Amino acid sequence: MPINDRFYIKDLATDKIRFTTAGKKEFTSRFARAGIDIRTIDTEEVFKRAKIATHHILVEDMFKEVEGNDILTKALEPLKKILPIWDWRYPTE
Repeated sequence: MPINDRFYIKDLATDKIRFTTAGKKEFTSRFARAGIDIRTIDTEEVFKRAKIATHHILVEDMFKEVEGNDILTKALEPLKKILPIWDWRYPTE
């Protein structure tokens, strides 16, 4: 019996996931910008690690959106210090 999520479907027999159309739309570009091929993400754990490893991309995108607004840029500045650029590695298990 599969578990359905907005972004993926999980096969309970194998613990493998596959992305829905919404999941591909949401994450393909973000992961690719960090060098992660969404087609290689096949478990919830790997998906979680990929999301964590790409948080800095979300921050970069926020900065681009508020570019020119000094108040918002200053408000977001602390995020640069707390979200490091991750050295992404897939688990070897």
